Amino acid sequence: MTAATGKTATLGLASTTVALLLFARPCCALPQVPPCSVPPPEIDNGYYVEVKEERLALYHCNEEFWLKGPANLTCVSSTEGEDIWLPKRGPECLENKDCPLVDLKHGGYEGECCAPNDNVTFFCDDEERYYLLGAEEATCQANGTWSLPIPTCEDTYCPDPGVSPEGDRLIVLANEEYEGECCPPETTIYYECKDGYNLEGEKKIRCGLNRTWSDRRPMCRPKDACDHFDVVHGQVSGQKSGGEFFKLGDSAFVTCDRGFRVKGTDQLYCDEDGLWNDDIPTCVESNCTRFEPGPHLQVDEFKDMHKTQFTEGTFINFRCEDGYLLEGALSSVCSNGGWYGRMPKCKQIRCGSLRAPRNGWITSNYSTAVGDTASFGCFQGYVLMGSDRRRCDNDGQWNGTPARCVPKRIMEARDRHGCLDPGAPDNGFQLRRTNFQVGSDVTFACQPGYHMRGNATISCREDKEWSAAVPLCIGKFYYDKRRFAGRTLSDVAAKIPAVNASRHFVYFLFDASASIGPTNFQTSINLAKAIARKVNVTTRGHRVGAIVFTKDARLEINPLDVDSGNVVLQKLGEIQYTSGGTSISEALKTLRDNIADVEGRYREDTKFSAFLISDGKANIGGNAYTEADALKRHRVEIYCIGITGQRNDEELNRLATKEENVYILRNCDALQRLAEMLTNGTVDEPDSNVQRYNVCSLSGK
Repeated sequence: MTAATGKTATLGLASTTVALLLFARPCCALPQVPPCSVPPPEIDNGYYVEVKEERLALYHCNEEFWLKGPANLTCVSSTEGEDIWLPKRGPECLENKDCPLVDLKHGGYEGECCAPNDNVTFFCDDEERYYLLGAEEATCQANGTWSLPIPTCEDTYCPDPGVSPEGDRLIVLANEEYEGECCPPETTIYYECKDGYNLEGEKKIRCGLNRTWSDRRPMCRPKDACDHFDVVHGQVSGQKSGGEFFKLGDSAFVTCDRGFRVKGTDQLYCDEDGLWNDDIPTCVESNCTRFEPGPHLQVDEFKDMHKTQFTEGTFINFRCEDGYLLEGALSSVCSNGGWYGRMPKCKQIRCGSLRAPRNGWITSNYSTAVGDTASFGCFQGYVLMGSDRRRCDNDGQWNGTPARCVPKRIMEARDRHGCLDPGAPDNGFQLRRTNFQVGSDVTFACQPGYHMRGNATISCREDKEWSAAVPLCIGKFYYDKRRFAGRTLSDVAAKIPAVNASRHFVYFLFDASASIGPTNFQTSINLAKAIARKVNVTTRGHRVGAIVFTKDARLEINPLDVDSGNVVLQKLGEIQYTSGGTSISEALKTLRDNIADVEGRYREDTKFSAFLISDGKANIGGNAYTEADALKRHRVEIYCIGITGQRNDEELNRLATKEENVYILRNCDALQRLAEMLTNGTVDEPDSNVQRYNVCSLSGK
């Protein structure tokens, strides 16, 4: 093809660059490199020129577009012997953008503005007072940025120092009284006070060439006033009955800048003898100190043993040793010299108690902690079905399947007896037991403190197999294995682009409440990016929306406005954590309102999916079931991704369209690894080549 088609160009019509490459060959023949076995990747709104003997592809953009990323790709052979083009993340042709308008205070510009290739020249309004600091001219680039930073017009005048309410001043320049705008260099100001007031400070001050005064402006002090004072890194406030001074009965209040705290008293009283009632306070850095975490509790930011002080606003993140579950806050922040909130605890993960199978035995140490094992066997005349050895895993579940002992005579005559006894789930039991003949049902129930995942009732089919597996009775320690969650979520995302007859709208609902914390929130964003990459977002194709909620909800990405996958990723990366209460109902209401807007614009068949990423612990706005049920009746497929160690699993199960749509993830690491699995290890920003593998160990500073 040619450049006009926006695809490729043949070598015979290659650019001057290609010709130079051809004529630059050495005189002596070299072994021929085989051409690449696969064509270079196509580029939208551009084309490439392939130099086959160099195994190179040179990329160019059509008019009105600019090239982002590498201009050349190289064909190399992988370890498996297959040809691939590198780097994997190739170039893009993006539409040209206008540059932002020039806003030069005390100045302006000359020239056309502000389309690509426009050149502007800068100037200052009053060249005697202002001078240009920075570039004299700049060109608007195709990516919408100026070639050089916009300069500033710097003032040469000293700022007006003012005058005491109980005083007066005389401004002199070149030995004459000056009445113009204050204050040019070399200006001198003379001060005096009214009767009953004493001048405190220098009688005259002079404006230097560097825009600074030779001294602070003097003040007029009443005879019974307390001493004036300033606080470094802080402010002094209060009602001053003596003009610029505190007098008898006045109170001075001291506050510190962010990152500092008051050392001493923050309120002083001016006594009748003109003295403050206490020492003048100071503002010192409000650092927090390292502490010894509780049993089995770990703090990521404390791994550096030499760091003992942490500045104001620093976040620390908590986790537990293997075999323990975090109960309480996921993170804390340094505030006013202390760590905010109560410290969490680590609770030992335990699996439920196991029983010996009927007509069999169990051998164990009677412990149900992670790593403990139990062995099973059957009495004479019975055959063991299920696992003969089981181990307690980190999810609070025993691995393998429940053991049961089936009579040999039934095994030998199975064709006549129907299905085998399916047994009962761990931490559960058979609620309604039958003779297991074809057509019969078995119903299960869970013990208190556990809830069922799977089918409560299974049937014996004609092939003498049960219609479904025995369900699980899961407790608060349960979580989905990353590989299972990754595989099923990939399947869900993969089905969306496959739907050609329907436009699919995919929404992400992010819980930004205090119980989630900034680290889990950022990792939720990464997971959403991983899923969004698998959705083909185009003008006529699918769309992605995003809602962030705390005590209220806001639509961060309106799918009606965004028709590019790259823009979706960029906007997801711009979403900020806020903290606060949790109202899932507000999030679902915002979702329902936007779906109504979508249906108002698109009359054709449209499908909707929503991924709620939350711990399910709503504390504002009442239950969300009404909104969720309304969305389900509207054929919205709701998926719930439960995060943090303290979730409301029952809430998440009730909100999801069906049980299979609930994914329970233990912590930030599991969430991050799932995101990397869905994107082959890459959860990077759309405008960066830096991969973010360690977001779970990032602090706020």
